[in-house]
Amino acid sequence: MKLNIIGNGFDMYHGLPCSYYYFGCYLLQYHPEFYEKLARMYGFGYMISAGYEDYEYGVQDIFWRYFEERLGEIDPIWVEGTLQDELGLECPDPVDLELPEIDNSTELKEYFQEWVSTTVDTEENYKIIKKYLGKNKLDCKKQDYYINYNYTHTLEKIYDIPEYNVFHIHGECDGFSDLIIGHGNNDDIIRLMENIEDLEDSPEYYGYQSTRNRYIEYSCELSNLEDLKKDTDSLISEMEMKLNQLGEDILEICVWGFSCGTVDMPYIIKLNELYPDVRWTFSYYDESEKKEREKLANQLGLTNVGLFELNNSKSNSIKKKLVIENNIQEYKVI
Repeated sequence: MKLNIIGNGFDMYHGLPCSYYYFGCYLLQYHPEFYEKLARMYGFGYMISAGYEDYEYGVQDIFWRYFEERLGEIDPIWVEGTLQDELGLECPDPVDLELPEIDNSTELKEYFQEWVSTTVDTEENYKIIKKYLGKNKLDCKKQDYYINYNYTHTLEKIYDIPEYNVFHIHGECDGFSDLIIGHGNNDDIIRLMENIEDLEDSPEYYGYQSTRNRYIEYSCELSNLEDLKKDTDSLISEMEMKLNQLGEDILEICVWGFSCGTVDMPYIIKLNELYPDVRWTFSYYDESEKKEREKLANQLGLTNVGLFELNNSKSNSIKKKLVIENNIQEYKVI
């Protein structure tokens, strides 16, 4: 049996407007106030000059291209020092002030799920893809097994892969499960926990509003970072359990459009541990990515490796049709 690892590049091959750039566009189009809050939270630009004293929204490439990794890099001055330290209260004891930003991560996940379900994973999108994909349809076997890191049903809708042969490891857009997004950065979480612990142990915590405010601000940052951190260990355990239930030997691992970035590497490392002697086949989009895959194979100590190009000449034309179909407003990249 072949084990297939399905990444976002697989859906992009089929023309789905599923890059994080389009999520940024969706937020600007339907939730611009939240987009501005997100920009302040992560310190990225969202306005560009459109003439004398005129500005327009833009999507900053460096943030949205590495969206999940950047979710773990909150701007340190985002809320720190924003609460009012001098309240002018008759009571000298410090009070707990509220920060509405503590709900940012909840809103982000809500809008992310909304974006996928309304503009990406739709029946009409799959109908258009089927109509125009033609000879560029990939060789996806129904009897093979698929670990799908996307939230979509491209495998099921385009290739008729049975549901029981697809494991949506980050959730699927089915109206029942929550979609999992997030970072793998634990350093800032540890830093904030240490800061909070130091403040709790300080006698000033009970006597000074400024100390209490810093505690609340750090707690707000920590809450957002923890809410947007993937529980990678649990996901890997679930993946291993699914694979153990297959009852068939894995002879090859084929990686389709998977970024193999920092957030993804623990899964790749675990699969290499589980199947040390199988053949690995990696897709690449261009020569630059081909070199990255060759470097990764060397780092993992893989000796039986194949590479193949995953680049569809029709993907852009299909994507344009889907952009029109879903009334997606595209914004300038900055």
